[in-house]
Amino acid sequence: MRILEKRGSTLALVRSKIRFSLLLSLILCLMMVPLASADLGAPGTTCNSRWAYTIPTINGAISAGEWTDATVRDFTLEMRKSNGSLNQTLSARFYVKNDLTNIYAAVQIFNDDYDAQNVVGLHYDTFALFFEDDHDHVLENGDNGVGIDIWNGSWAHLNNDWYWHGYWDYDFFAGKTNDGAFNWSHTYPIEEAIGNYTFEMRIPLVGSDGDDYDLAITTLPATVGFKIWFRERDEEIFGVYPDDPAIGDNSQEIGDGSKFGNLILHPRYTLTITTTAGGTTSPAPGPHTYGWGEVATVSAIPNPGYVLDHWELDGSNVGAPNPISVTMYTNHTLRAVFRLAPPPAVGGTAAPIVVPINKPASLAPLIWLASTIIFPIAVTVVFVKLKKKKR
Repeated sequence: MRILEKRGSTLALVRSKIRFSLLLSLILCLMMVPLASADLGAPGTTCNSRWAYTIPTINGAISAGEWTDATVRDFTLEMRKSNGSLNQTLSARFYVKNDLTNIYAAVQIFNDDYDAQNVVGLHYDTFALFFEDDHDHVLENGDNGVGIDIWNGSWAHLNNDWYWHGYWDYDFFAGKTNDGAFNWSHTYPIEEAIGNYTFEMRIPLVGSDGDDYDLAITTLPATVGFKIWFRERDEEIFGVYPDDPAIGDNSQEIGDGSKFGNLILHPRYTLTITTTAGGTTSPAPGPHTYGWGEVATVSAIPNPGYVLDHWELDGSNVGAPNPISVTMYTNHTLRAVFRLAPPPAVGGTAAPIVVPINKPASLAPLIWLASTIIFPIAVTVVFVKLKKKKR
């Protein structure tokens, strides 16, 4: 009895250790799995612009369906004074997408007071989106941006072609022709009313007015430095995104030496599908284009007598899932490799006869068959034995 109890305790201990080992292995595996990353609400200094399937109306309002294909990033604006002290923090949202002609961008700043009317007291707000084209951390001729003064008495009111070169400069001085588009709104445009600002922009990849202050992006993908800048003139506080932690005075983050974020403008990428003999695919073999981050789903369709052997993605065997999904961050080639299906099995063992003994009615035909065969044989055997005895 004691031996049995000891064996039982040992088995319980072993089972407990096995369960603990399995749980520990699962936890370690989960820790090793990389977290999914995306440009939807994830803060950072690199932002991937998605492909613009819908062209937004630049009217200063986020209309339904206009920005659903854009990269969307939530961020905060730490509104600081020139001495670096924090005055308030504003929640904000950045939308961006592009095609081969324009960047389309929108910024919403939530729960901020409207300042536009008190010109004498300098109570107005200013917004700008700056680009730093050559990545030398110096804003200069050739770098550019878009922006407005909310104060409608300013030359920069509803301006869309700003640039920075040591001081503010407007189209009026630079001889621009406003080849972009810019508009804005506030939910409650009453002095000091709390509401949401919305700024919408269309920025040409290549300027059409012939000056040196526009973007000159002729091939994609391309990376351009970017920074969102917001100023409340009455309190002289500034907020920027992305924020350079090395610079405490946000008003200086659009000056020389500031680190800008990286805005990556993508083309549509091509998935080229091919097959071996023995089948086709859906979508059909050939080139197919997708925006950055989109998922291409491809199904293999074998001909009669063939099966899918495996897929080759950019020349590497990736198994035989059907369908297969490819996330498009660059151009890819995908090849479906088919082979002859194995021949059907020949021969084998006979299937057993199953007699349902729990159903007596079903046994009657079998009993009758057995009796018609066995009874004559039994009579014949008895007759032969009697005949031998008589001899």
